[in-house]
Parts: sequence; structure tokens; C-alpha cells
Amino acid sequence: MNGPDPATPVTPESATERTYRGASDEQRREARRRRLLEAGLAIIGTRGYAAATLRAVCAEAELTERYFYESFANREALLAGVHRDIVEALRIELAGVFGQPRADGQAAVRAGLAVFFEMLRADPRKSRVLLFEMLGVSAELDRVHQQAAGEFLRFLMSALRPLVPAARMARADESMVFAGLVGAVFHIAIRWHLTRYEATLPTVTESCMVLFGSLSGATTEGGDSPPGAGLRP
Repeated sequence: MNGPDPATPVTPESATERTYRGASDEQRREARRRRLLEAGLAIIGTRGYAAATLRAVCAEAELTERYFYESFANREALLAGVHRDIVEALRIELAGVFGQPRADGQAAVRAGLAVFFEMLRADPRKSRVLLFEMLGVSAELDRVHQQAAGEFLRFLMSALRPLVPAARMARADESMVFAGLVGAVFHIAIRWHLTRYEATLPTVTESCMVLFGSLSGATTEGGDSPPGAGLRP
């Protein structure tokens, strides 16, 4: 006899968890969402947000518009989702770097910068989304972009704060100083992207370290430093 046992009650949970080819409804929805995010990255990261029309994204993902609206309210929500994926992957990598005990404070900062810049170089599509495409679309996406910069700022502050002489911050606003450093890192990243990663990764990293050394009153490699100052603990 085919079909469910009539004596077995059909609950909302059992109806929701029906499977198809071994995958539940929820798993299939998540798989469709991932395809849309990958399509968004492919289009926005190569041709820009303006090119990521609903029709183009659905065609790239090989899904209908119905499934787009299953996961995203609109195109801005898709862009925010693509951006969130990139930021979350970066956050995990940075947490791994800064969570490791290191004898040399410079080494931690340099390793964190290398993770950031290597991610940009490894996939220029992510670089474009992170550095360019979020800005100017809407006030909400500008806010999301600032939140991501704030996350990077917190990592940077946790790494650098113990290495900066207190006297350097005596009459300054610490959050403004570190926000300026994050801005400088992003502008260096923008220049690197626009020059098609012409400079080597060590050159880009050391360019940032020069700025951080200026904050502490130190040179980054070699040279003279004021007594007690420097990025070296």
C-alpha cells in the first residue's frame, strides 16, 4: 500500500520537513539563496551594482524571480548579503590571526594586514564589492558599510592599543585616530585595486606599517626610534 499511514498524524513540522532527493525544504531554500549570492558576487563584482538587475541575477543563478523574493526583499538586500558574506569571511580570518599569541606586536599587525590585502588580491570581485559598490546606493547600505569598517577598526585597536605610548594619545581622541588609520588602509587598498595589484603584497603591507609606526613614533624596520616608543612591545 502506497502513501502515508492514515493513523499517523500530519503535523506542520512534518509537512515543512518534507524531503526531495535527500534534501529538506530548508536545505533547498538555503541552496537557492547561496546560488543567488554567488550570482550577485559574479555580476556586481565584475560589472557593478547597476548591472545586477533582477533578470540578470536570476539568469546567472538559473532561478526564477519567485525564488529571488524567497530570499531577498530587493536588489539592495542582495548586495548587502554579498557584502555580509565577504565581511564575515574576513572577520573569521582576522580573529584567527589576532587570537594567536605573538611575541612581536608588529608581527600580529602585519599578519592581519596581509590577510586583508590577500583576500582582495585573491578575488578582485570581493575587492570591488567591499571597497566600491556599497557606497552611494542608499543611506542604509552606507550604514552597513560603516559597520564593516567599524569591525575592522575594533580588530586594529585591539592589536595596536597596547603598543602605542599613552603620551601619544594624551590630547587625542583614540577612536578618531584609529578610524583615520582604517581609512588610510582602505584608501591604500583602493589604490592597489585600481592599479591592478601592481605592487607586491609585502610593499602594500609595509606601506601601512609606515603609518602605524608614525602613530607610535617608531620606524617599522630598522632606523632609530625614541626611547620606549615603537610598535615593538
